[in-house]
Amino acid sequence: MDYDIEDIRNGARVSNLARLFQLLTNIFGIKSNREKLESIEGKELALGFPAWGNKYATIKVSDFLLHPSIGKPDDPASYVIIDVASEEVVPVIIDVIRTPGTIFGLTKLILKYVLRGKVKVKGNLGVALKILRCLMTGQHQMYDEEKRRDHQEHQKDQEKKLQTEADGGK
Repeated sequence: MDYDIEDIRNGARVSNLARLFQLLTNIFGIKSNREKLESIEGKELALGFPAWGNKYATIKVSDFLLHPSIGKPDDPASYVIIDVASEEVVPVIIDVIRTPGTIFGLTKLILKYVLRGKVKVKGNLGVALKILRCLMTGQHQMYDEEKRRDHQEHQKDQEKKLQTEADGGK
């Protein structure tokens, strides 16, 4: 048998991302965003990754949850194509995940990715936005502690910098 290792690797990447999306919404999902899924019950979103051999993950909405599968669906309500280089796919996904699922968060993502052509949305925009908002967990309390820690580290760095300047650059 002749297997294309790169094809298998790309399939595994997409499979892991699809499963991550399910875990994020089940564990850390913002309840108000998940409740909005009722209006799109049964709809499917196809996530395409051209940099990963045009692999697709399908996310189906069922019982206020996202159910992932691998492969291109027959009739999705919407397509979201993440059209960046292979090494940029995961940073884009992380940025989506860490962005608050608010109107301001959506606006940020649209300005940063959609208008620049890095992410393309085809089909029903409402379905795509509702599902993407479920993936956006930036409002979750788990980020509050991280923000505090980052702020404290920044303050310590500033204090060290000021102390070094006060000591004459030593």
